[in-house]
Amino acid sequence: MSLYHDASSILSIVTQSGADLKSCVYNASALRSSAAQVYALVAETVKWNLELNEVVERSKLLLCETKLTPPLALFLVHDLLLSRRGIAAPARHPLRLAVERHKARLGAEFTRVRVKNGFATVDVFRAAVEAKATRGGASSRALALAGADADADVNGASKNDGGWVRWIRVNGLRTSLDEQLRSTFQGYTLVPTLAELQPTGDASGGDPAARAVFIDTTIPNLLAVSRHWDLDLTRTHAYRTGALVFQNKASCFPALLLDPATLDGDMIDACAAPGNKTSHLAALASTSTSTSTSTTTTTTQRPMIYAVEKDPTRAGVLQAMLQRAGASHCVTVLAGQDFTRLDPADGRWSAVHGLLLDPSCSGSGIGGRDERVHVVLPDPDHHHHHPPPLRPKHRRRRRQAAAATAPPGMPETEPETREAASAGCSASRLRALSAFQLRLVRHAFRFQAARRIVYSTCSVHAAENEGVVRRALLSPEAQEGGWRILPRREQVAPLRDWARRGEREAMVGGGGGGGGGVREGEGEGEAVAVADADADEWADACLRCEKGGPEATVGFFVAGFVRDGATTTARPPSVRERGDDDGGDDEDDEEWNGFSDGD
Repeated sequence: MSLYHDASSILSIVTQSGADLKSCVYNASALRSSAAQVYALVAETVKWNLELNEVVERSKLLLCETKLTPPLALFLVHDLLLSRRGIAAPARHPLRLAVERHKARLGAEFTRVRVKNGFATVDVFRAAVEAKATRGGASSRALALAGADADADVNGASKNDGGWVRWIRVNGLRTSLDEQLRSTFQGYTLVPTLAELQPTGDASGGDPAARAVFIDTTIPNLLAVSRHWDLDLTRTHAYRTGALVFQNKASCFPALLLDPATLDGDMIDACAAPGNKTSHLAALASTSTSTSTSTTTTTTQRPMIYAVEKDPTRAGVLQAMLQRAGASHCVTVLAGQDFTRLDPADGRWSAVHGLLLDPSCSGSGIGGRDERVHVVLPDPDHHHHHPPPLRPKHRRRRRQAAAATAPPGMPETEPETREAASAGCSASRLRALSAFQLRLVRHAFRFQAARRIVYSTCSVHAAENEGVVRRALLSPEAQEGGWRILPRREQVAPLRDWARRGEREAMVGGGGGGGGGVREGEGEGEAVAVADADADEWADACLRCEKGGPEATVGFFVAGFVRDGATTTARPPSVRERGDDDGGDDEDDEEWNGFSDGD
């Protein structure tokens, strides 16, 4: 039964923390079952989430068998009804008996769900669910799309969305690029362009000679391979020990733009989980050679990185990730801490020269992917009746009746339709998100020794991107603290040459470009006109990655802020102690915990 307990633990982590499913499974060190079995069980069960949820609730299984938890019930019922081998447990195991004694009722409820959905046989039903999962609409609407990889399916990604590429960062804390090319990628052919990794027709062949690897020309130590070889790489020693990190190219931009080797001080990662950006920052900080100059310097004291994570569960994922990546010696995790409640005047931050801000966002740049999941769990006290599918005529009558009784000003569109159409990016959410994001940047401006700040999102909406940058630059904190945009000419060489830049219209203050007409909200700088020259420079200083473009990245935005002559003091001895933070209190703020890029 360890398989089902392991799967339940993984499901709890990925739904509560937003961690990537595959990375969470294959990075887990405490699994008693094989990672491949756990991943397969969770992935398959999630496809059937809503159907199995309805079966479990209608059968009253959780009311009759109190030893079963909702996640265990989903996994066990899945294998009972849908796995050809049945429940993978001894015949007399109590939990197996607890489910199998209700086999007739569970089977009848499953049949009712199948017939209700219009499928004559289980095989036809299964084929329809698989097809929806492959298209990114898994389990008849069950799978929430907010993953960490740019594909719609683990191995069957579309050529058009860039999902045919798996980006892999070589972790400089564990290994080197040359070492990995000689070992892990020894059987791979080095190709000069990313396009040569695109599948041509049938990509199911297993000829090792067909394996190819591309060395990225923008991000140091970044490789790309066809996603066809995903599973092979997760089995390698390098992946299991943290020498290789699955991380999308776009999410490598923030740490590189911060350029930690030139800061000569400590850093704060304000929204650190799940930890890929933090470990990348640690790897870049460990080198004594700046990526922006050819000057080599000798450092006597390695900088400390403070990784702040408000959510305790996500903080646990962060700590595990950093330990696996070999970054624990230079990263202090502030678990359960809220960055906006840290006191910038506290002496512990007197040597903090750089801050990385990658806050919650709409996730619009990473939509259409299935590596992160949100699952609806069965309710043990469920008593309400699930209505059968409505015919179109009944559906229209239901909408008309709802519209007639709706409060004034309420849209007539059904809520579920609105959510699907906006992918969680309604106007009110964008306003709330951008307000929180601006508050985060303005708080970072108040750290007295800070010299450089990098802000990033995995959103395509200008309201969360250029809109936030514009309002931040016009804020009192920026004006009084001497903060300015990090111009293109001062950016590290690889990113300075990146062609896709920010949207000028949003910098002028015309409403937010990709924000779908969403106003930027309240705050300083709303009505302030921006000079053409400033708007040009500010937009040119921002970097964008195109979702599903030829660079095979997710949609992403990053910008830097810099100031000269920041107030700095010597690092106090206590700065390297891993003590508790003042932390403030646990009051809820107005943050909406949207999607954070998991790469």
